[in-house]
Amino acid sequence: SAASDVYKRQSLFMPLKHRHLKPSIGIRPPIEFFMDVVESHPDLVAMEIKKEGGWKRWTEAELLKHVKAVSLKLRSLAVGKGDRVGIVGENSPEWVVAFLGIFYTGAVAVPLDARLTREEIEHFLNIAETPVVFASSSVEINRDNIPSLRDIIPLESVMEFEGDAMLPSISLDDELLILFTSGTTGSSKGVVLTNRNVGSNIDSFLQVLEIYPGDRIFCMLPFHHIFPITTNILAGITVGATMTLARSLKPNELREDLRDSEPQIMTVVPLILEKMVKRIQKEIEKLPALKRGFVKSLKLAPAGIRKRIFSKVREEMGMGKLRYLVSGGAALPEFVSSFLEFMGFPILQGYGLSETSPVVSVNPPEAPRNRSAGLPLPGVEVKIVDPDKDGIGEIAVRGDLVMKGYYKNPEETKKVITEDGWFLTGDMGRFDKDGYLYITGRKKSVIVTRGGKNIYPEEIEEKLLESPFILETLVISREGQLVAVIHPNFDEIRNEIPGMNEERIKELLRKEVRKINEHLADYKRIRRIMVVEEELPKTTTQKVKRYIITPESIPFERTIKVEE
Repeated sequence: SAASDVYKRQSLFMPLKHRHLKPSIGIRPPIEFFMDVVESHPDLVAMEIKKEGGWKRWTEAELLKHVKAVSLKLRSLAVGKGDRVGIVGENSPEWVVAFLGIFYTGAVAVPLDARLTREEIEHFLNIAETPVVFASSSVEINRDNIPSLRDIIPLESVMEFEGDAMLPSISLDDELLILFTSGTTGSSKGVVLTNRNVGSNIDSFLQVLEIYPGDRIFCMLPFHHIFPITTNILAGITVGATMTLARSLKPNELREDLRDSEPQIMTVVPLILEKMVKRIQKEIEKLPALKRGFVKSLKLAPAGIRKRIFSKVREEMGMGKLRYLVSGGAALPEFVSSFLEFMGFPILQGYGLSETSPVVSVNPPEAPRNRSAGLPLPGVEVKIVDPDKDGIGEIAVRGDLVMKGYYKNPEETKKVITEDGWFLTGDMGRFDKDGYLYITGRKKSVIVTRGGKNIYPEEIEEKLLESPFILETLVISREGQLVAVIHPNFDEIRNEIPGMNEERIKELLRKEVRKINEHLADYKRIRRIMVVEEELPKTTTQKVKRYIITPESIPFERTIKVEE
């Protein structure tokens, strides 16, 4: 039945107003919901992936059997409740089995990006003091560099394990996940999420979005992110939906997997949608003038008519049965959401953070405003701290979804969680008169790529400053590329290059940045540099004034490609 929860406007609070809420399923550890699903729907397909010989599928009962066997293996290696277990690898059925096996043991999963460098992976495993890590064959780990590490389990082997194990007693306040948010410097922070945090978030968004047993959730986002962990894997096992794993991100294979599976739910990051929209727009431009003109004239047609006209296009893409196409991880460009709405795609933009398990808000399907980040979820409080005359201030969030804290880092935790439980996101935003949340910028210096990756420029700057030829630097994002503004150490360069000139200095700095890039994950690498003769503007405490050097202040024509 239709329901409406409205919080009264109180000072800086906003009203929460979803018109069609489903009943709450309650807050429980996700693994307990999985056990219920296996009991009630043992033969439903829990997970599937396309192989050379066709689709490989696992029922709910078969998935649980593998999960129990992994748990037994972990227990044989003396892993118990509360122990941290790493998992590093590309998306695969084995990744899901290992991940759920960690939960079934009562242990804490530490998922890491397989594209990180060996040094970064080892750094995070050391912080978490993991006794065991699941790692795919493509991941290099030197166990001698991790004193706590006793065993490395090949991810590819987890389906071979046999045996049974009982589910231990698990409480809502038991830790579930540790998600690392930074690089190999002292500023690395591990977000600790409990069963209550994640369970409440699942309960909240299932009240807004309809996901049913047997629905297909198309899984293409890297599983080490909290966004797909919560909305794909854990939501899937909670309701009995099918996780359809994309074989890869190759366009041809993605299209084929989508056409063959015809999912109801798909979660993506903006970069994927940008590429999709540009490809469709390119095809429209190839049409004869008359047809092209007809398509463009449809902007004036009612949404229902456009949806019917473009239904064949969506069906050919395997998206004809989509109930929701949810974008998160970074801001969705307006031209992308507008075009998708024009084509009749059920696009919904949301907002969240690792520290909030992650979903804070999402556009209601019955009344989306995709310029915004939607309405806060049921049970989630959001306010704007110290708003300016336009109502813009820092976004703060409170509720069961807010993390327990940063792992072994009470000082950083106190900086972001107030005594009365508000999490200060570091993002700036405002509400409209109807309570829709709009993200207007970032208070912190973090750079969010179009693919949804978080990049902390200070981490990269620290690496750059290790070069004797770089005196000062500041890393920004310009036109989707990381640009390092560099003030050289001219004294050191004079020693290196007698009779130096501008071109030789630039070439020397390019070589330095290339060497530093070799020790950074691909998405953190500097793509262009800009050399400045003058010192960077600083405060009285000699900190660079970041707000002065903005992407708009960088003449792009003066930047130099790092790689040819």
